[in-house]
Amino acid sequence: MSIFSSLANRFGYIRYNDGSHFYRLLKGNTNYLGGKDNLNTSLSNPIVSACMQIRGNMLAGVQFYQEGANNEKILDGPELLLLNNPNPTQSKQDFLIQYEYYRLAYGWVYQKPYGSVGMQIDAIFNLNPKYIEFPNDMQSGLIWSKEDIDKFYEQKFIYEEIDQPKKSIELNDVMMFFDTANGLTDSKNSSVTAPSRLASVIKSVSNTGIALDAENIILQTNGRELFSQDTKGGNLGIQQAMDGADRNDIENKLINKHYVGSGGNRSIVTNKPVDWTNISMDMKDLGFKDSLSTNSNIITQMYQVPNEIYKAFMQGATFENQKEAMIGMYQNVIQPIADDLASTWSDYFELSNPVKASFEHLPVMQFNEQRKADKILKIATAYEKLVRAGVESSAIEELFDSQGVPLN
Repeated sequence: MSIFSSLANRFGYIRYNDGSHFYRLLKGNTNYLGGKDNLNTSLSNPIVSACMQIRGNMLAGVQFYQEGANNEKILDGPELLLLNNPNPTQSKQDFLIQYEYYRLAYGWVYQKPYGSVGMQIDAIFNLNPKYIEFPNDMQSGLIWSKEDIDKFYEQKFIYEEIDQPKKSIELNDVMMFFDTANGLTDSKNSSVTAPSRLASVIKSVSNTGIALDAENIILQTNGRELFSQDTKGGNLGIQQAMDGADRNDIENKLINKHYVGSGGNRSIVTNKPVDWTNISMDMKDLGFKDSLSTNSNIITQMYQVPNEIYKAFMQGATFENQKEAMIGMYQNVIQPIADDLASTWSDYFELSNPVKASFEHLPVMQFNEQRKADKILKIATAYEKLVRAGVESSAIEELFDSQGVPLN
């Protein structure tokens, strides 16, 4: 092994004899297959990118609010102005979609508020984890005293985007968000970072990329055909002997009349029989569809996107149980993310009236509310009929309890 190869291997770079290469995941390294970082890999894979876009679009529909004295929703309070207009270059929707892409790609993301006058906050930006560099002497996240807390959060990291000046930022000055959970790895940055779920589906992502590349190559080479004949010789006996009017009449009227191509006629006229063989590959025999379906399912499940929603997004169609799947995803996946944003902002800005997050205003959630109302109506109607039939209230309550519908 050469000195270069030995050094490259230390950074996770491996090059094979056939010229192919890849980066393997190392501690604290976001590079892998093909040398791409996690975000670029996510954007270039149609399945991962679709999952991220679906989640980002759903999160972007959140409504941030505060509660008034009578529990009414306040949507235009001064604290909400910044959250609904986070910075000069992004709308709330763009900001939240970018946040979800960063968080899912790297496993963590920081948000940095900026102010121009005193404590006045003018903007909030998502920091791309790709450009964050932690100090070599990063302290442990194990904190035993108030003094340890202060020292830990006074540590600074470097943020340097391409062609931009370096910024030294204290941990105190950012809001931290994690996709999985911080502290799961044994790296020195474990307490302030989290592993990416992309690493767990790296083989499936690679498989889909290889399958799509192979399918693309085969499609480009389709239409291949072979002409052959038993006759031996330089020209194999294939002689275009019909010159003149007869040959032109056959080619123009019977064979090539409607053919539009480049480089000459599609067919030829010979004076002897010629064998023809189609040597194109049958896509069904190669199993690409099954491979893509299997690996797609693994990826979508890892990103908690139900099949009904994923297929509707990719195919633009409506599937059975799509509304139920979307409601479930809002309640079980997206709502906790929005709640985390709202509570973190409330704590960081020390708001006496905390910010809350809701999706109740969305049409699909209105469908859920209507379903609840229909259920209540059916219960009330059934109860009324039983009362009219002379059934005692205690017996009715016992009956409903046995069916999992408590009336109290």
